[in-house]
Amino acid sequence: MSGKYSRAGEYVWQHISKTYLLGVHLTLFGIVLVEGLHGVGSEHHAIALARQMEELLKALFRRVWKVRAVIIDNAGQCERARRILAVRWPSIHFGKCFAHDINNLVKAILKRTGFRNVADEACAAVTALNGSSSKWLPRANKVIMELTSL
Repeated sequence: MSGKYSRAGEYVWQHISKTYLLGVHLTLFGIVLVEGLHGVGSEHHAIALARQMEELLKALFRRVWKVRAVIIDNAGQCERARRILAVRWPSIHFGKCFAHDINNLVKAILKRTGFRNVADEACAAVTALNGSSSKWLPRANKVIMELTSL
């Protein structure tokens, strides 16, 4: 069987110049290849995104890549575009990126008083150690190494 099997990740995000970009990277056995950044133009609805993502998939197949899974950012119209593509490409798994969900979960947990206090104290300790003189940071590293080598 010829070809390179991979998992593709496609993400749409806003560039500093306020233009939207579609980023595509391919993953094969832990190696990540950035395929490119593609401008999405002025149409940001799901059908336009699905059309552009489908053109990129076709281009990858023409270049002998055998994409078996696509992970798409779940923000904005990307979720609907993912559902459109899943119907059109049944041999490919279209999953969602869970990074946003995990970030929201961590934010919700850190809003609780007990967790917030512990996190604030840990941040304060790290800030103090990183900003301290060369005297305290090596001592803290030594204590950490002694504790973790048990």
